[in-house]
Amino acid sequence: MLETEDPRVQLETVLFASFENAMAEPLESQLLMRELLENSSRAETADTWYLKSSIELANIVLKLPAWKNAPRTEALTYVYQLLGAINYFAISQPTLKQMFGAQESEAMEKTFRAELYRLIQAGVERIEMKETQV
Repeated sequence: MLETEDPRVQLETVLFASFENAMAEPLESQLLMRELLENSSRAETADTWYLKSSIELANIVLKLPAWKNAPRTEALTYVYQLLGAINYFAISQPTLKQMFGAQESEAMEKTFRAELYRLIQAGVERIEMKETQV
């Protein structure tokens, strides 16, 4: 696994590695997205869930102090949202380059990295939303 026991560092490391992998191998993200889109007829009989191990990052999230008493479903959802953003951004690269040009697309990638870090930190701190905001 990872050399550190700090769940924050573990989470950041795994999510940024996922981002790097998705950007380097967008076909994997495309296959995952396609499977999710076309899986409705096979979901009831599926034996293998390729996405499950990634979403199990929730176990690391639940080790964070701010998540100590959180329901597992909230941690699963947090991880799922981050992985969704990573994969969607990666598979969108050809389209973004055509829409905005290579220079702006590259700038978006740098910004995405910064925003991903910000989203991870917000989740690590587990900023509570008031029920009226939900």
